[in-house]
Amino acid sequence: MNKSLNNEPTHIDVRDFQSLCTAIGFIELNWARFEQSLDCISQIAHRHLGGIALQKQLPTSYSGKSSFLRKAFSNIFVLSSLKKDAIEILDKSDVFSKKRNDLTHGVVTHLETKDGVYHFSKIDNFNSEHRYRDFVFNPADFPNLTDELLDLCVKASDLGLRVDEIEQRLKNRHYLRR
Repeated sequence: MNKSLNNEPTHIDVRDFQSLCTAIGFIELNWARFEQSLDCISQIAHRHLGGIALQKQLPTSYSGKSSFLRKAFSNIFVLSSLKKDAIEILDKSDVFSKKRNDLTHGVVTHLETKDGVYHFSKIDNFNSEHRYRDFVFNPADFPNLTDELLDLCVKASDLGLRVDEIEQRLKNRHYLRR
């Protein structure tokens, strides 16, 4: 039995809370994997395929990468054949990023589930104004989140390989012309 801050006994099943932490950790590690693929695609498009003409600075935040890549796949001719796949990935990841952001930056308000869900609070920043909100995470949603995220990882990695192939073909064509 655990003790609360006011020294009253509590009946928290630590395994449940550890499972929540494991789930959030899984999401974080795989999101980093996904976003690294976007980093590679962004770098190739920006530095080697003309993306610098669309945006001077290489984006670093997720939202910046999503915005830049939408422009790159829409405006860089050699990437146009991949536009449909890229936009599909970015549309799905834009939705997923909001869930991930909540779980990453939200604060668990209770260490055990209430009515089968974990309760969180979060302070969002809108135009230099802070807004407080509550949200819940249902552990039963984790398997679907896992499938969504792993699918994004695979598709982004595949897209990165295809962008790299385009870059390599262009380099080889340029090299052969010399």
